[in-house]
Amino acid sequence: TEPVSSVSVSSDGKRMVAAGQEKMARIWRAGLHSTPQFIGGDGQDITEAAISRDGTKVLTGGPDGIGRIRDTATGRILV
Repeated sequence: TEPVSSVSVSSDGKRMVAAGQEKMARIWRAGLHSTPQFIGGDGQDITEAAISRDGTKVLTGGPDGIGRIRDTATGRILV
């Protein structure tokens, strides 16, 4: 397991995203036994992540210097 370098919580408190030194970010829904959803998998390291106010999008970034906006439901890159 890699260390976490970034954590962000949606303003409504219903979702949290965490990133570290790996190629995935994890999104949790509020709840005691929530299973994380993994987003990424496009071959780029994800070391930073921030979640939108409404929890529907995540901005991810890494050593390549490129920010990617992803849909939290699908993990698909939007921009």
